[in-house]
Amino acid sequence: MTFEHFEEKEAVKIAALIETNGLKFYNILGGRVKDPEVKAIISDLARDEKKHLQVIEKMFFPRAGFTEQITDEEVAMEANIERSGEADIFTRHVDMEEVINTLETPVKALELALEAEKYSVIFFTELSVKAETAESRGLYEELAEEEKRHVAKVEGIIERLS
Repeated sequence: MTFEHFEEKEAVKIAALIETNGLKFYNILGGRVKDPEVKAIISDLARDEKKHLQVIEKMFFPRAGFTEQITDEEVAMEANIERSGEADIFTRHVDMEEVINTLETPVKALELALEAEKYSVIFFTELSVKAETAESRGLYEELAEEEKRHVAKVEGIIERLS
């Protein structure tokens, strides 16, 4: 079954972009923290984001008519995503290095990540409600649950560092 509606294809792009940006964000941030336990948790978050991206690419890219790896053109979503606030930062094609450089401390970066993870929970939960197949619904529900675990992990790191 292929996706025929623009909204379905856009949802796949956004889902992949969330995971791509999350991966970049955590990889950069992990290189900047000193605490080995915090570094390990951030590394786990990055590994999860990579795993999520691989699942999305394997399951949904063929159905959306995308190539195996999403291209810069396919993820240039800024024109289509006009949301306010910072919570959707993982859904925009941005330079994560630059984003992290503007933040004063790792805690500030993690606070931003926390909002992005919360936004991801909402995004994947909404996709699960709109999914047309049980397989898609199950995957989106699983991704929402993973993002909820990320929220808890990031909250724990913030608490530890504060």
